[in-house]
Amino acid sequence: MSQPTRLIPLANGFRLPVLLEEADVKQVYDFLACWSLGPLDTTWRTANPLQPEELGCLSLGKAFASPRPGDSSRSGFLVVYPPWNCVLYAEADKQSGPNGAKSCYPRVFKVPVRVDPTVFPAGGIIFSATLVGTEKKIIMEDLLFSKGFPTFFKKTFTDRFALLQKSLQNDLFVDEDLAGGLTIVLRSVLPLAELTQFGVWEILPDEPGRRRWLWFVRRSTALPLIRSSADGKKNPAHVMRAKEEIDKLNLGLPESVPLSQPLLNKTIVAPVAVAAVAAVAPVAAKEDNIAVATKGAFPDQYFLTGLKGEKLGMAIIQNPDISKDLRIKSKLNPQFKVRILASTEFTGSYEILSVL
Repeated sequence: MSQPTRLIPLANGFRLPVLLEEADVKQVYDFLACWSLGPLDTTWRTANPLQPEELGCLSLGKAFASPRPGDSSRSGFLVVYPPWNCVLYAEADKQSGPNGAKSCYPRVFKVPVRVDPTVFPAGGIIFSATLVGTEKKIIMEDLLFSKGFPTFFKKTFTDRFALLQKSLQNDLFVDEDLAGGLTIVLRSVLPLAELTQFGVWEILPDEPGRRRWLWFVRRSTALPLIRSSADGKKNPAHVMRAKEEIDKLNLGLPESVPLSQPLLNKTIVAPVAVAAVAAVAPVAAKEDNIAVATKGAFPDQYFLTGLKGEKLGMAIIQNPDISKDLRIKSKLNPQFKVRILASTEFTGSYEILSVL
């Protein structure tokens, strides 16, 4: 039996069907909670603002950065849902209704995307994703659960991002006529060392089960890194001072000293440039290769094949100028040669450097 829905406008004439029955909505969030995901599980948070006591973690391992959309859109869940054999987008936050009252549950939309039918009996898939209604697109961010396996809690972000690309290649298919203008795109990810632009960013630790951090970059800045004292404990006064520095950076208040000078006692806290905090190198400058790119169903989705016919997987697009060149080229020919570079961050993935 189909679930009752109603088409509601999101932005610019773009509409999606939303579930009407509270029991149906609860069933979806119960499915998420079974895997310790979603708002019904109080231990789950997609992202939290970066706190001073967490800054030290950035120097201990690899991390990535990804920009948030320019509007107020928040991360939710794109769910390949076995009980109903359909694809749903479940919001992670409750929405305010008339007079500011919030609904009992966040909204759940039905999304017109085709799925490989073998996914449903295998247990379904849960993606972290953001629905940006103003741009009629869903940004695919992470692979949280796949066919019975809790990838978020068992795999690093590097592995999950590679699996996400493969899932978009093999499991989901967008029919432009069916989707009504909706597109699905892969999130932009770069090494934390390259975070230099203003805006709202998510910092993605390359560890299983680690939630993201939100970092509000409002001017050129450096991250103050809290260092433990000799006994391994952090002095609360030092933590509070670091918090004050973060607040100054976020609020854009004037500094008492330039960022190039120590903000705190050198033995406890020092301003560490973002490039020095992240223990991750940008894509290594390996020998360039030539490959054949085939346009996929999604924007900025191109499948790479070696000149000898070997499959190389889905390409990574980091540069907006290259993205534009690819769109122009793919309109003339769905297959064409490109220059690629193997990514050291994502095993088995390649970045497109130019169109030939």
